[in-house]
Amino acid sequence: MKANGEGPIDVLKVPTTSSAEAIIAAYTEQSGVIFAEVDKQVAIQFIPNDTGVGSLWGMKSSGAGIKADQAWNISTGSIKNVVGIIDTGIDYTHQDLYKNVFLNQGEIRGLSWFASIVDNDSDGLITFWDLNSAKNWSGTANIQLHLNDYNSNGYIDAGDLLDSRSGWEDGIDLDSNGYIDDLIGWDFVDNDNDPLDLNGHGTHVSGTIGAMGNNGLGVAGVNYQVQMAGLRFLDANGSGYTSDAIEATDYFTGLKTRGLNGPDNFVATNNSWGGGGADSLLSNAISRAEQAGLLFIAAAGNSATSALSYPAAYTQNNVISVAALTSTGVLASYSNYGSSWVDLGAPGSGIYSTLLNGSYGTFNGTSMAAPHVTGAAALLATLFPTATAAQLKAALLDGTANGALAGKTLTGDQLDLTVAIDYLNKTIGTAPGGPTYTIATNGSSFSEGQTISTSVTTTNVVDGTTLYWAVSGNGIDSADFSAATLNGSGTITNGALTFNLTIANDLKPRARKLSKLSSTLIAVAQLKLPLRLASRFLIAQ
Repeated sequence: MKANGEGPIDVLKVPTTSSAEAIIAAYTEQSGVIFAEVDKQVAIQFIPNDTGVGSLWGMKSSGAGIKADQAWNISTGSIKNVVGIIDTGIDYTHQDLYKNVFLNQGEIRGLSWFASIVDNDSDGLITFWDLNSAKNWSGTANIQLHLNDYNSNGYIDAGDLLDSRSGWEDGIDLDSNGYIDDLIGWDFVDNDNDPLDLNGHGTHVSGTIGAMGNNGLGVAGVNYQVQMAGLRFLDANGSGYTSDAIEATDYFTGLKTRGLNGPDNFVATNNSWGGGGADSLLSNAISRAEQAGLLFIAAAGNSATSALSYPAAYTQNNVISVAALTSTGVLASYSNYGSSWVDLGAPGSGIYSTLLNGSYGTFNGTSMAAPHVTGAAALLATLFPTATAAQLKAALLDGTANGALAGKTLTGDQLDLTVAIDYLNKTIGTAPGGPTYTIATNGSSFSEGQTISTSVTTTNVVDGTTLYWAVSGNGIDSADFSAATLNGSGTITNGALTFNLTIANDLKPRARKLSKLSSTLIAVAQLKLPLRLASRFLIAQ
């Protein structure tokens, strides 16, 4: 750089109380400074190895894509999040979906062999990811756990559990919700516990929300890991009754409010259906979902009209109405629109996803746009587990301006996951429920040779986060400590970090007093989202 006449480059850590613009202006005015700019964060650009990923224009950062490809550098979802697919059901045997099918903890915890199942990922849940781990099923029947590949497709899926030979169905309503053996959801058409898709629509929706990503085949959903509950109320012809939609909505609300599913986080239902006009009883069910903190995400409809279409046009605060965009970013010719009742646009034309019998295909419609939003809501819930439904909705609606949607939707925006993440990163970080830190030591005064043990306990900080600490104060230098260091780092485990410093035996007849502990944030790396944390611990003599 000197050879090119640009001089050395200095990297400076500056107070975060000033704006970037003000800091840059101040440094630029200093003698010898050629220019100043923000030190930008870069990262590996992760691309999943799914064979059909090239066809997923809706996931990309170009055109009207939702920029999931950028969000995947931060997170690819969590199996703790649950969404309800109120639709034609799910092909739960599909090789790209089977591990992400919901497993009702409230129903299975009462099974006599439940305690013997290994929670392979130690997340407090038993999911199909766990059942398919080598610790539970290694390719041959596990008689103790009642696991057997009855449908001979090479893995354990919901079809194997629902097989009458498995024993997982015991004929008892173990979670006392009125639905016997509702292991994976419910079929409200036939009133049984088998919501297998006989149409394909619900399976296509499911693939966009949560096809298993980076598994070397098919497609990737917005979430590589998520639980999807099949709530079948539309029959093989794609038609159904409002009464069943009401029951499906209330069923999912009950899964959350009954609190029997441990650490499961119920986020939203996807509603890619419409017709029949307004219905007061369905409206009431949506209100009950709102009171439970659930989003109700709905397709705006495919009649190319601004006339109200339900359920997307209901006015509850938890409703998000979604119009369809083409890959060029224009409003699809068939999509409904309305500046007073359609919230935003999302990819809806030429959407490639999962279909019946392990196949894949392309569909068009606002039915395909809604699951992009539902998937985004679940991914945001992974990054911001304390976010309320209202905060998630605000983030989703804070998208990228799209001129084709101006006057056509309430926001004039298209869904943008990176903008939504940035919105929550700013609001959740300062709102109640954001990351907090508590600092404590093993005393208030310390003599020479004594070890100071400092513990940091946290809330809402991702385990695995690296916390950097530094010790400073008047008259303090590395000679004061036998370790001869004033800083270090450690990994947050189970929400806590402890570090020790031993005071040197320097023969000075005075004790050190720990007079001040502060939590001035200075630096943290390896977070799963672009959030900066820090801690400074001050020791004075």
